[in-house]
Amino acid sequence: MPPAPAALSRLLFLSVFRVVTCVSLVCLLSSSLADANSIGVVYGRNGNNLPTPQQAAQLMQDNVLTRVRIYDHDATVIQAFSLTQIRVIIGVMNDEIPNIANSQQVADSWIADNVAAYINLTNINAIAVGSDVLTAASNVSSFLVPAMQNLYNALVSQGINRSVKVSTPMNLEILEVSYPPSAGVFYSSLVPVLQPMLAFLTATDSFFMLNVYPFLSYEYNPTSISLSYAVFNFTTGILDQGSNLTYYNLYDAQVDALISAMAALNYSSLTVTVTETGWPSTGALTESAAKFDNANAYLSNLVRITQTNAGTPLRPGQEIDAYIYDLYDEDLNVGQLSNRNYGLFYANGTSKYDINFVTGTVGGTSPSVPPSGPASGPVSVPPGVGSGQPPATPSDTLDWCVAKPSATNSSLQQGLDWACGPGLANCGPIQRGGACYLPDTLLSHASYAFNIHYHYFQTDSRSCIFGGDAELTNVDPSYGSCYYVGSQATNVEGSRFTQCCRILLTFAVVTMVLFLTV
Repeated sequence: MPPAPAALSRLLFLSVFRVVTCVSLVCLLSSSLADANSIGVVYGRNGNNLPTPQQAAQLMQDNVLTRVRIYDHDATVIQAFSLTQIRVIIGVMNDEIPNIANSQQVADSWIADNVAAYINLTNINAIAVGSDVLTAASNVSSFLVPAMQNLYNALVSQGINRSVKVSTPMNLEILEVSYPPSAGVFYSSLVPVLQPMLAFLTATDSFFMLNVYPFLSYEYNPTSISLSYAVFNFTTGILDQGSNLTYYNLYDAQVDALISAMAALNYSSLTVTVTETGWPSTGALTESAAKFDNANAYLSNLVRITQTNAGTPLRPGQEIDAYIYDLYDEDLNVGQLSNRNYGLFYANGTSKYDINFVTGTVGGTSPSVPPSGPASGPVSVPPGVGSGQPPATPSDTLDWCVAKPSATNSSLQQGLDWACGPGLANCGPIQRGGACYLPDTLLSHASYAFNIHYHYFQTDSRSCIFGGDAELTNVDPSYGSCYYVGSQATNVEGSRFTQCCRILLTFAVVTMVLFLTV
């Protein structure tokens, strides 16, 4: 039976809407980043004098911060990061956990409303279910893993479970023993929850979210912990006789204590992401370490070891992403004075530190103009390039977006899944039998997907990000019959073309809303 006139009209409109939206996405400026990295920031909003979410997103782009964690799922904030490629972790509040655990339908609605509704434009890459549930909200701890499972089931039903991970942030209070690192072990009373949680994270290819604060550890025990050890300036090293490994900073020791505790439960390979860490620039007289110089040292060294994939003594050379708490000073935070002074930026948006968030250096090159940007020449190309062919000649007019060889497989897979799924890239050539299927490696496939998405949807040369896993090259990565389309790196911000595209997208969205309400 042919569709009714009203249904036909609706189908026609939806087709036109998709075309207009895609045309708008193709020409919109998406980001102002010259290169990418794996440093993230926690965007807390507990202040009465903070800039708008749109200004916060722009501030992150200007300072090459490519990942963000928010504590909730506020629609205004999620939309502020649309078309930026900044990877976003959104949060389930602790009081939402029981209802989600008790009802798959509630979980389905939560995912539909807070993830699926935005993921085509906002690169949501993870859901943080609660915050410090086992230590700060133990009354809902029995609901934690069932809620995580229901949310994952909902992601599966939406077809986005590969690009969006489910986890839950924990602090080091879950460890009964944290020193030496090799002796790390969980409280036995928490194992009934932690054991199935670790099994869930492993089965879903997710990661452990850990909050680490060497500042607090030092403040609680300044007689046993050296300040230089806490801020990454320790040079002597402390030998862990249990593992025969030497530790030069408290951060590594605390992360490895968690890894040891997971290994004790037979989960030694689970990836760790530090979802909170920081150091306050100011504190009360009783908070002796809450000083600008200490914060500057801690943060710059943290960026440096994260950016160089230094890993930890137990996991040398492995990427451990870090989210710095906090984007802004939050004047409404309660407790000690230090709690209101963790920000990388003051509430008016001015920078507190002169840290390059790509290299960790203090002063020198501006963070918004990384030294490895496209003007510096070729960066890298994926495997398979060459294969007996003559070396490619760098282009003066084109560039390509490829995956970083240093990116971890799990992170590359997540970026690949997003680009080929919610990111709407045409990934047919990297399917089996396609012109770019071989070599069959994550690095090669991710490079093709990143580049095709970059070319068709991110037309500004500074937008090759993918959460820090991508970089620009002016060497054509094409090989054999596999063709990588090149992009003209042109900043069209403020041009009539860009303005026209913005008008088109606005028109499409407004018209869709009006049409669907008729």
